Amino acid sequence: MALKHFNEYYTQICNQYQQLQEVLQDLSNEVCNGMVEPERLEQLKKTIEPVENNYRTLGYIKYLLNKPTKKKKLNRYNGANKKLLEISKGRTQQDLVNQNNDIIQNLKI
Repeated sequence: MALKHFNEYYTQICNQYQQLQEVLQDLSNEVCNGMVEPERLEQLKKTIEPVENNYRTLGYIKYLLNKPTKKKKLNRYNGANKKLLEISKGRTQQDLVNQNNDIIQNLKI
């Protein structure tokens, strides 16, 4: 997969995530107006969770793919990509490694 293909895929996932956020917002407004029960909103949030995890993970991968190799450019790159890092919070390399280690430890018990 070339970077071009990854960017197309990432854009597609971003668009899907945006659409789901709009649906969630609409449903939230309907719950506030009393048109829909709150349980349906919670059910939708659980349904959206895998898409959100994919979105966050791909955001971090995009950050890593575009990361400069020269250390003097790294600070500027991190500053310019704060939003991308915020999006991927909880899905970074260290977070996933820690999560996997926790699962392995729980299986050993």
